[in-house]
Amino acid sequence: MSGERVGAAVQRAELPMLRTYRLWVEHTMKCDGCKGVPKAQDGCETGQELWGAYRLARIGRTGERPPRSSREATGEDA
Repeated sequence: MSGERVGAAVQRAELPMLRTYRLWVEHTMKCDGCKGVPKAQDGCETGQELWGAYRLARIGRTGERPPRSSREATGEDA
Protein backbone atom coordinates (compact mmCIF):
# COMPACT_ATOMS: atom_id res chain seq x y z
CA MET A 1 0.00 0.00 0.00
CA SER A 2 1.16 3.51 -0.66
CA GLY A 3 0.03 4.89 2.73
CA GLU A 4 -3.37 6.07 1.50
CA ARG A 5 -6.18 5.88 3.98
CA VAL A 6 -9.48 4.40 3.03
CA GLY A 7 -12.36 6.06 4.80
CA ALA A 8 -15.65 4.29 5.10
CA ALA A 9 -18.63 6.42 5.99
CA VAL A 10 -21.22 4.65 8.06
CA GLN A 11 -24.62 6.23 7.97
CA ARG A 12 -26.44 5.76 11.25
CA ALA A 13 -30.18 5.39 11.37
CA GLU A 14 -31.97 8.26 13.07
CA LEU A 15 -33.98 7.35 16.16
CA PRO A 16 -37.73 7.82 15.55
CA MET A 17 -38.16 10.19 18.50
CA LEU A 18 -35.20 12.34 17.46
CA ARG A 19 -36.45 12.42 13.88
CA THR A 20 -39.88 13.54 15.07
CA TYR A 21 -38.33 16.23 17.27
CA ARG A 22 -36.16 17.46 14.39
CA LEU A 23 -39.16 17.62 12.06
CA TRP A 24 -41.20 19.47 14.70
CA VAL A 25 -38.42 22.03 15.28
CA GLU A 26 -38.12 22.57 11.52
CA HIS A 27 -41.91 22.98 11.36
CA THR A 28 -41.97 25.55 14.17
CA MET A 29 -39.46 27.71 12.28
CA LYS A 30 -41.90 28.03 9.39
CA CYS A 31 -45.32 27.91 11.09
CA ASP A 32 -46.76 31.09 12.64
CA GLY A 33 -49.07 29.02 14.88
CA CYS A 34 -46.17 27.04 16.35
CA LYS A 35 -43.44 29.70 16.64
CA GLY A 36 -42.36 30.08 20.25
CA VAL A 37 -44.60 27.23 21.44
CA PRO A 38 -42.72 24.99 23.90
CA LYS A 39 -45.02 21.98 23.47
CA ALA A 40 -46.34 20.43 20.28
CA GLN A 41 -49.75 19.95 21.92
CA ASP A 42 -50.07 23.75 22.17
CA GLY A 43 -49.22 24.29 18.50
CA CYS A 44 -51.18 23.91 15.29
CA GLU A 45 -52.80 20.69 14.13
CA THR A 46 -49.94 19.83 11.76
CA GLY A 47 -47.39 20.21 14.56
CA GLN A 48 -49.49 17.98 16.81
CA GLU A 49 -49.77 15.37 14.07
CA LEU A 50 -45.97 15.05 13.90
CA TRP A 51 -45.92 13.80 17.49
CA GLY A 52 -49.13 11.82 16.99
CA ALA A 53 -47.44 9.89 14.18
CA TYR A 54 -44.52 9.08 16.50
CA ARG A 55 -46.94 7.87 19.21
CA LEU A 56 -48.76 5.64 16.73
CA ALA A 57 -45.46 4.20 15.45
CA ARG A 58 -44.42 3.44 19.03
CA ILE A 59 -47.76 1.78 19.77
CA GLY A 60 -47.46 -0.36 16.62
CA ARG A 61 -43.91 -1.41 17.48
CA THR A 62 -44.55 -2.36 21.11
CA GLY A 63 -48.12 -3.56 20.76
CA GLU A 64 -49.26 -1.49 23.70
CA ARG A 65 -50.12 2.11 24.32
CA PRO A 66 -47.50 4.16 26.17
CA PRO A 67 -48.57 5.68 29.50
CA ARG A 68 -50.02 9.18 29.35
CA SER A 69 -48.65 10.22 32.72
CA SER A 70 -46.04 9.14 35.23
CA ARG A 71 -48.87 8.18 37.61
CA GLU A 72 -50.35 5.86 34.99
CA ALA A 73 -46.91 4.36 34.34
CA THR A 74 -46.55 3.42 38.03
CA GLY A 75 -50.13 2.16 38.28
CA GLU A 76 -51.34 4.91 40.61
CA ASP A 77 -54.30 5.90 38.38
CA ALA A 78 -57.24 3.94 39.61
